[in-house]
Amino acid sequence: MVLMVISLFLLTLMVTVTLSIGTKVREKMEVQAVADAAAYSNAAVTARVYNEIALLSRAQIAHMVSMAAVQSLISWSTLFRAHVAATSLNYTIISGAHWADAGRCCNPYSGCTWMCGCSIAAAKLAGLKSYMVRFRDIMESMEFQALDTEAGAQSLRLQDAAMRLHGVQLLEYVRLMGEISGQSLADEIVDAAKAGSRVPGEWSAPGGGDSVSNREIGFFTGATTPIDILNSHHVFAAMGSRGFSFITGRSGIPAMVIQQQLQSLGYVAPPDNVMVVNQGSSYFSTLPNHGALWPLVNGKYSWTDDHGASTLRFNHTFMPCPRYQSALPTNVWLSSTDSTDPTDLHFWSPVFLADLIPAPVRHTLGRCMRCPSMWPTFIDYNPLPLVQEDDNFGQPKNFAVIQRDYGVREASGQPVDPWNLGFRFRFSPSRESGFDNRGLVLADGTNISRQTALSAGITYYHRKGHWKEPPNLLNPYWRATLVPLTVDDQGEDDVPDTLGDVGTGWAAESFEALRANGYEGGP
Repeated sequence: MVLMVISLFLLTLMVTVTLSIGTKVREKMEVQAVADAAAYSNAAVTARVYNEIALLSRAQIAHMVSMAAVQSLISWSTLFRAHVAATSLNYTIISGAHWADAGRCCNPYSGCTWMCGCSIAAAKLAGLKSYMVRFRDIMESMEFQALDTEAGAQSLRLQDAAMRLHGVQLLEYVRLMGEISGQSLADEIVDAAKAGSRVPGEWSAPGGGDSVSNREIGFFTGATTPIDILNSHHVFAAMGSRGFSFITGRSGIPAMVIQQQLQSLGYVAPPDNVMVVNQGSSYFSTLPNHGALWPLVNGKYSWTDDHGASTLRFNHTFMPCPRYQSALPTNVWLSSTDSTDPTDLHFWSPVFLADLIPAPVRHTLGRCMRCPSMWPTFIDYNPLPLVQEDDNFGQPKNFAVIQRDYGVREASGQPVDPWNLGFRFRFSPSRESGFDNRGLVLADGTNISRQTALSAGITYYHRKGHWKEPPNLLNPYWRATLVPLTVDDQGEDDVPDTLGDVGTGWAAESFEALRANGYEGGP
């Protein structure tokens, strides 16, 4: 009977231990599932915010390209005035040529007296046309000045809108940091998990588990920077996005339109004819270079230039007087920069005309962050970790730590786990040692009552078919997935550091001891 009692007791003990261990395993799986959900949610939220920032960066670039289009229209409209001035000067030059013929041939001994009458008539007619062109240009100048002011204001509004988009980027980034810091998002998931818990307060997402996530997505230290360090890639993206030939070329049809308008508006009287050639471009650079790569493209100035020539053929003469033609080059220069730089330009030739209102008043853009520069600020991808392969090229890793505190369950006194019995066997005469099946405190007094699960997610960049494309915040191809805790070289230190931060240093010591002895497993 004694042996039977002992056997039944041992059998009962083994059954209860088995059931207790099985319950612990199930509960561990529950905690790990919540940790995985939290880590994946952290990575997914980060990916969404990065995609939003990328789309906002594209919107900024689109605004700057639109501004370049407005600048192109300003320059092209100014070019029409330059051709009007060139037409007037061409008539003056042709009139002077005919007056020279008249002065020479009206001498009875010149040998070309037959050219005297027609030269005088041609000189007077060409001079009259020159006067008419000048008069009409003066009469229309005030309207041009008003429209130029409106166009300059539109450029300012576009640049200001691009600047404000940076504020939206910052707002989204701050929202992301609020979700990650203190494990706020993980805490929301824990709140949902608490609904299935029979003991209030045993679940938690300790705030100390956010250090790795904050470091990985933090300003300067992580994948993002609040103010772009090098904006050349954004400027180049805008240069490549200009696309439409009117912004980058302005030759061919635009020149033909100016030519037709000069004739249809009466600046050139039939049978005289005018031929216009032109080439123009809008770009972002320090110096005017017609959109070339050198000097280095940057966001200091918004440049627009047009250059070409206007040729007038005077066909009002009759035989034997010759028909003269005159050609003059035409140029337009327009540069706009931020409000701290007063060197804005807007003038046009062939006589170097300029605004009645100074260009710095009319064409200066808004504020700047990296003065002098008219380029909008944006949140950029940190270029420092981008070259670090052992750090996943800077792609942010997100940790999530979830805990279940069995001490809270024990203190509640509720019969939550009937198989988790508190047997105490005495193994020494002094009765100072024993075995506690509940597993809350080790024999040396170490409190292991907090069941802890640690999980890692990563926010990674991938565009299908472009494996070699580096991570960036210009394209919305950020995704999320779960990864091993040691996905990068820092993981060896991140795991024990995080476990220590959440008050489970004993687990950190166990992890380091296992790794030191060649253990390659783990989450």
